[in-house]
Amino acid sequence: MENTMGFYESKKCYGCGSNKPLTDFRYDDYGWLNRYAWCKTCETAFQEEHAQLEQERMQHVQAQEREEWLSRRRAATSSRCTSLMTGACCLCR
Repeated sequence: MENTMGFYESKKCYGCGSNKPLTDFRYDDYGWLNRYAWCKTCETAFQEEHAQLEQERMQHVQAQEREEWLSRRRAATSSRCTSLMTGACCLCR
């Protein structure tokens, strides 16, 4: 960890738990030794995993929003059609 001059040469990654050289960590103004807590490899894996989860979550949200929009649209169309006395409007044909 510390060499004879008092400088740190390595740091423990909180992602994988192994000691790695400081060059394996991204620079951070606020981190210990001005480095991120996770090494570049662990950080990349984390970002890829969460990008996939976020994409799946957004697809689910968009499907729900579309279904809500369609149900509101159907309700509005239904109320317009029932208000017409003729029984069959241009929307129902």
